[in-house]
Parts: sequence; structure tokens; C-alpha cells
Amino acid sequence: MSRSAANDHRPGALDDTVIEEGVKLRQPIQIGHNVQVEPIRFMAACVGIAGSTRIGSHCAIGGAARIWGHIEIADHVNISATAEVMKSITAARHLYRRTACCRGAPSGGKWVAHLRGIDALVRRVGIEKKLAAPGAQIKRKR
Repeated sequence: MSRSAANDHRPGALDDTVIEEGVKLRQPIQIGHNVQVEPIRFMAACVGIAGSTRIGSHCAIGGAARIWGHIEIADHVNISATAEVMKSITAARHLYRRTACCRGAPSGGKWVAHLRGIDALVRRVGIEKKLAAPGAQIKRKR
């Protein structure tokens, strides 16, 4: 693979970045340190993969997709163009597509923390609605 096809950010900073044989890359792609890419996969142009990420086999990653660091992507996952993957994807044969809203740099970190807490908030609101229903009882452990 030529240097123009994929840039290895800080090679060997933690562990080596490993791109298995058979991986198909469309330049330019940014791949961080300690990334492991399993064989037989396709990455379109302008994909960014942050460090310490493991990408399973038989995956397809669309153009301009962004994959955050320290996560794992299961085998047979398809990530659409411009998607932003912030958490691990554990379901095989899964299509992941989402276009992230852009926020200014000062509030960016708070916005991401907010997004990561939405699942817990939805569960909590559902429980509170059930408890607020007429005739609902709270069972307490003694």
C-alpha cells in the first residue's frame, strides 16, 4: 500500500496499526494508531478512523464516515457515507447510518456527552410514565 492511500497517524505509538491482506481502500483515508482492520473490507474515500479501534471482517464503510477511537465494530457491518460512529457496533449484519449535526467547537464536547446519555434518559422517562399512570404502585424491597 502506498503512503498516499492511507496515512498512519503516529505509527507504533501504542501497538502497530494492522491492515489485513485483502482490504480494499479508496484514498485518502486517515487511520489512527493501534487500529486493527480485518480482511475483505471496503473503505471509500475520506474515511477517518481514530486510534485503538477494531473493525471486523466483511464490513463496508462509506465515504467521509468518521469512526471514533477505542470502539469495536462487529463483522458484516455496513456503515453509510457521512456516518459518525461514536459507540461500538456489536450487531452483525447491521446497517449503521446517521449524519451528525455540526456544532461549534466550544460546545462540541457537551453535545457528545448529551447524545451518549439519551438512551438512559429515554428508559427513565418510560419508567416515570408508567409510575405516573393511575393505579400504579411502587414495589419496594425490604
